[in-house]
Amino acid sequence: MHLVRYKPDKPGVNYNLAFQSAFVLRLYENPPDQRYDLVGLESGRRSVLRMIQGPGGIGAKHNLPADVVATLAAQMFDGIMLQLRSMPVGMRIDDWIYREYPGL
Repeated sequence: MHLVRYKPDKPGVNYNLAFQSAFVLRLYENPPDQRYDLVGLESGRRSVLRMIQGPGGIGAKHNLPADVVATLAAQMFDGIMLQLRSMPVGMRIDDWIYREYPGL
């Protein structure tokens, strides 16, 4: 079961509900053994951390504390992974909504 909360007077609420629901529909229209999700590897996290810490990296350049660098690296890695997972599917969903529900 999924619970969706929204403000009915918010602009674009119908489009946003259709867009988010389409992610779920696209996933579950596949058989369980063909449902995939993108997962980052720990080696990728370490690579991002090295880029930020290393020579010329923003952490070294601005002399940031280790905990700030670690937080920044985690945020950057997670953000990139989210975009890699969401953008291609989101573009297909937008196209589907545009074709099938032009009023949204």
